[in-house]
Order: sequence, then C-alpha cells, then structure tokens
Amino acid sequence: MGLMSVLTIVISLLSVLIAYMVFANNLKPKIIIFAQMHKNKKTIINLVVKNIGNDIAYDVKFVSDRPIPRSAFGLLKLENPNEFFESGIFSYGIKVFNPQQEFVYEWGQFYGLMEALNEQPLEIKAYYKYRNPLKLWYPKGKDVSVIDIREMSGLPVNYGSVRVELKNLTEEVKKIRQVLDKIDDKI
Repeated sequence: MGLMSVLTIVISLLSVLIAYMVFANNLKPKIIIFAQMHKNKKTIINLVVKNIGNDIAYDVKFVSDRPIPRSAFGLLKLENPNEFFESGIFSYGIKVFNPQQEFVYEWGQFYGLMEALNEQPLEIKAYYKYRNPLKLWYPKGKDVSVIDIREMSGLPVNYGSVRVELKNLTEEVKKIRQVLDKIDDKI
C-alpha cells in the first residue's frame, strides 16, 4: 500500500470523526440560566432556566457559587429580608428536561436583586446526562451561566415604568386642569 493510499484513509477517517463530532454536538442539550424583563410587568425581572439544545437532559442538578435569592422585590432597596430558593428545581433538580422547555420565576426587581446579590454576578452550573447520538451510553454534560444583574442598569426595570406612567399621568392632569380653568373663567 502506497503513501497516498494511507493518507487517503487517514483523511477519510478524520473526516468521518469530525462529521460525527459536529453531529453529536448539535444533538446535545444546552441549559442556560438568565435574567429577563417580565413582558407585562416592566419593573419585574424573571429568572429563566431553559434547555436551548436539541436533546433531552436527564437528572439535571444545579450548583451555585452561593444561595440563589428569590422574591427580591424593591424599586429602591430590598423590601423584605433575603429569601433563597429552598425548593423546586434549584434544590431537587429536573428528572427530564426537554428541548425548548423552560422554567420562569418572577425573581424580583432591579434594586432588590442588586442588594440580594451584593451587586456581584451569580454563577450557576447545570450538570446533567444525555444520550449520545448512537444511543449506547449517557455522557455527562455541564453548562455554566453567569448572571450579572448590573447589566440591566438603564433598562426600564432599573427605574420602573411606574415613573414613566406617573410622568405621563401628570402631563394629562395638567392638560385637564387647563381645560377646567378655561371653563371656570367662562362661568
């Protein structure tokens, strides 16, 4: 067998290996955890846990660098003593986490979360098992999410849409008062 034949076989095997690695990587789960503005309540920040991958994650466990706060409400400061997730998925995990499935928690408000997190990023790791494309074994996966609530500074969650709505309401009240003053002058 000549050198060209050996090189052809090696290149073919490498091509198959790379194709399999790309294929396998596209089929694995990917668990992300992030903060997001609530769609209907502009001052509320949601904590979202989502499997954005293309396969099921099994026996998912979450590990954080410190306790994860919950119900951290407060437009100017934390209104109540710090509470932490002591049940649910952050304590018990998720047995089967399907692709595109998500868990959404009303996490708190900007300044409440800033105080509850001591103005520091929160790191949460997700450990899980998944099936390889050949369905022969369950490799282990790990995804890391870092949430820095300070990144939401300047968004409506920071100052709250309540202030904007109050400003608009004040302008409307001024207009109504001007109309009433004109009517009063004619009487």
